[in-house]
Amino acid sequence: MPAGSIVHRATVLFHDARTLATLGPTPLGRAWLFLTYLFAPLKRRIPGLQRVPIRLPVRVGRHVRNFTVSNAPHMLVIKEIFAEGIYEVPQPPPDPRVIVDLGANIGAATAFFLERFPSARVVAVEPDPTTYRKLAANVGRDSRVTLVHAAVTGRPSTSAELFASEASWDSRVVPEPSRGTVRVPAGTLEQILQRIGVDGFDILKIDVEGMEHQIFATPGPQDSAELLIGEVHPTAEISNPERLVDELRSRGWEDCRPFAHSVFYLTRKVPDTNRGSL
Repeated sequence: MPAGSIVHRATVLFHDARTLATLGPTPLGRAWLFLTYLFAPLKRRIPGLQRVPIRLPVRVGRHVRNFTVSNAPHMLVIKEIFAEGIYEVPQPPPDPRVIVDLGANIGAATAFFLERFPSARVVAVEPDPTTYRKLAANVGRDSRVTLVHAAVTGRPSTSAELFASEASWDSRVVPEPSRGTVRVPAGTLEQILQRIGVDGFDILKIDVEGMEHQIFATPGPQDSAELLIGEVHPTAEISNPERLVDELRSRGWEDCRPFAHSVFYLTRKVPDTNRGSL
């Protein structure tokens, strides 16, 4: 590897470690966050340590949450959400009752919504079995959270093949079983909500590694939300990730924060009768 590339990667690693450390609730907590992230690449290279869980104390608003993580991608999710405010919007719905977190990962976004909207309930949906266990450990004991172990699909289904990535944020639904895939429960967004008795929601956060194109291709519960926040991914058929956002804009959605880093923030007014309940 060229020396310049090594220096660049080391600089980025150090910068991310410092940013993550700002979330520590105490000086000792900040040092733990900094060192844990700094040595994450080494942990990944030592046999048997990759999946060993680590507890990280993180300041979330006025509270402290201990997150169970295993690797640097888990820590990057925490950094992006709580230190960089990736899911903050200027004027969110004033009193959301139900928030759906599709692709909940380890629960950092769910924890953010719980803190940001104290009266809301959050439905956290995650397909990856290993990541789901961390999601349950991190937010599953909160009475305002409903956990769902399932993959969201564009067509009605009961199960799907999931490529389970060690990085967790790259796990995705694939059309056929192959090496590295597992069979997981699945269904459309409408099916999943029906199974748990939810008749609507106010905010949808979606990060489902390309499946978003199929989910938004047909009418569904997402059309009655007040706020959509999500990441769009290129697929074999769709090389321009903003194509989906343009389509949503043409349906009456408006940007409430500029589209950046493949993340969209769209809002529109909906009748109060469409507000969710559990």
